[in-house]
Amino acid sequence: MCGIAGIIGWSGSPGELDGSIRAMWTALHHRGPDDEGLWIAPDHQAALCHRRLAILDPTPAGHQPMERAGRRLVFNGEIYNFRELRSACIESDFHSQSDTEVLVHVLEKHGPAGISRLEGMFAFAVHNASDGSVLLARDPFGIKPLYFAEVRGALLFASEVRAILATGLVPRRLDPQGLDGYLRTGSVPEPHTLVEGIRSLPPGCFARWKQGSPLDLTPFWQIAFSTKPMTGPDAVSLTREALRRTVERHFVSDVPVGIFLSGGLDSTALLGLATQSGHKNIETFSIGFDDPRTDESSLAAAVAQHFGAKHHTLRLDSRLAHTWFPDYLAAQDQPSVDGFNTYCVSRFAREHGAKVVLSGLGSDEIFGGYPSFQQVPRLARFARRIASGSPPLKMGGYCLEHFSYSARIRRVGEWLASPPGFASSYHLVRSTFSGREALQIARWLKVKPPSASSHISPTLPADPGDATSQLELTLYLRNQLLHDSDTMSMAHGLEMRVPFVDREFFDAVSQIPAGLRLASGKSLLVQAAGCLPDFILDRPKHGFSFPLERWFGLDFFPADAPPFPLPRVPWSRRWVLHSLLSWLQRHEILPPENHAPSPIC
Repeated sequence: MCGIAGIIGWSGSPGELDGSIRAMWTALHHRGPDDEGLWIAPDHQAALCHRRLAILDPTPAGHQPMERAGRRLVFNGEIYNFRELRSACIESDFHSQSDTEVLVHVLEKHGPAGISRLEGMFAFAVHNASDGSVLLARDPFGIKPLYFAEVRGALLFASEVRAILATGLVPRRLDPQGLDGYLRTGSVPEPHTLVEGIRSLPPGCFARWKQGSPLDLTPFWQIAFSTKPMTGPDAVSLTREALRRTVERHFVSDVPVGIFLSGGLDSTALLGLATQSGHKNIETFSIGFDDPRTDESSLAAAVAQHFGAKHHTLRLDSRLAHTWFPDYLAAQDQPSVDGFNTYCVSRFAREHGAKVVLSGLGSDEIFGGYPSFQQVPRLARFARRIASGSPPLKMGGYCLEHFSYSARIRRVGEWLASPPGFASSYHLVRSTFSGREALQIARWLKVKPPSASSHISPTLPADPGDATSQLELTLYLRNQLLHDSDTMSMAHGLEMRVPFVDREFFDAVSQIPAGLRLASGKSLLVQAAGCLPDFILDRPKHGFSFPLERWFGLDFFPADAPPFPLPRVPWSRRWVLHSLLSWLQRHEILPPENHAPSPIC
């Protein structure tokens, strides 16, 4: 796990190249405290830099950028099947035990076709000195970030938006599409960012770039679900083996692997499966609150004791939350309505010496753990049923969205006025602001509204459960949960691994029909894991939430703010705006039409 950046096809002065790559290098310091590497081409047309968090072969032999036969690689992530890939390269000479060197040989032997052989989370770039080109790639689910911008005929790329901004080569202007997406969902939808000209490389893609030619994107994997029938016992057996394999892969490490333990089904299953596989003395980490309505730390401690883990609990109260919150805002690479919980538990785990932890993210999206799996199909069915009276409904929806004082009713109005279907129903369930509200805020910020919505959905599966799963995987998980997890864990030099967000695991369980895979209570996961204690199975599901409103209250927001452009703004939506405006201030991002208003909320 690391931070990478580069500038390819530079035609400016050598001094400017040197200053820019060093600025990127400095901006990524937090991502790799163990080693650092910087390379500038003799002709000053390319430069690469790397910050290393050493997990596999922590010796200097894993140093990056790594060079072989005129190609230089910078790599962020982990290749869990690197030992199998290494065995297949029997004709190659290896000088380390790192997955980075294996990746170099795989790409040399197979070219871009070798990317589909990789099992893991990754973002990497390979510069070819012979023609000045670069190959970029990102893992199938987008666990590891990779951003790029084309400036003055050159390509800039980095693990974080702030590293590209640090060069000073990209104008600091708000991107209307990114802003619209953030306001509507609470996270910035890929491939957009909040900065005009900076984009995210799509997950499951590789890209070739050469000066004078456009970026050439090629997908190597995409989400797909099977419609073939399967028996219940076969589904349990397939899932059990897939779980066993993914947990084993994610324990591949030369340093101890811990687990974020919430007391829920997902993290409990990971700990139980790891214990069954023979892993001992696992350290687990959880958060406890001073609010008994949200505190589940005693349950997490009971799970740890049940499986013989060494447990650590962070006692988080209002005082500590206020102390850490400014550092959390500073750690944001892009604003998000979530992430403070991940920041806190990551900081706590790192302070206790952890370098690698597992998280249960992704299970709800695959096994149907969210209320959205019931809500979205029901809303979509209702919308289709009443579509025959669409003109009056659309007019009614228009009136509700434009004139209601209730934020919830305004979003319902937008849904009624939209074409019936899964996309509009999903956005009703997951949205923060309605489209009209986002438009009002954009105008208030003096940003020209986008020409089209940021929420154009891909083609969805016919099955309602699979369709909801794909939306959750590609929107909520990718844009918010994975982004926050990477940013907030790497803010402390901590590697977070997500065994449920794994291509091989998904390819296995996506063969299971939705009726079995998404059965109530995540029963397929429960049966397949086969190790969950009764005191976990017998409790109702609770969402994990911080008592932020009680801790911070309205006094947290500036009292001298200018009038907010919407009526009766709930605390949670003030939070959304506060995160946005704090980020804009910190990074001096100006809207295209010059000046934004003073910070509000």
